[in-house]
Amino acid sequence: MAVEEYPPLTEAELDAWEARARGPKDWSGDDVLRLIAEIRRLRKAQEAAPPERLAGEAMPPLTPEERRARVMALAGKYADAHSSVDEFLRRKREEIELEEERHRRRWRKQES
Repeated sequence: MAVEEYPPLTEAELDAWEARARGPKDWSGDDVLRLIAEIRRLRKAQEAAPPERLAGEAMPPLTPEERRARVMALAGKYADAHSSVDEFLRRKREEIELEEERHRRRWRKQES
């Protein structure tokens, strides 16, 4: 029996089958074959898909090339961005320079 013989089950069909399963058991051979085909289709899709990691599960180790590529991508992305500390220090330096210049002007005026 090929999986392609039966189309994938729709949500409506699944709902109807679930309701029937709760009632008297009068399953036809075709119904059972469709369910088996669906199970095989899901197994094949699961085997083809990459395995999912669970939350909190460690990532597989990266190769040095992969690590370098990630670091370079991040470095390029944030090359123009200043951290809040860098920006704060730059503003403080500007304020200090302005204050020193004002102080020098006052001192010169007092000397004259």
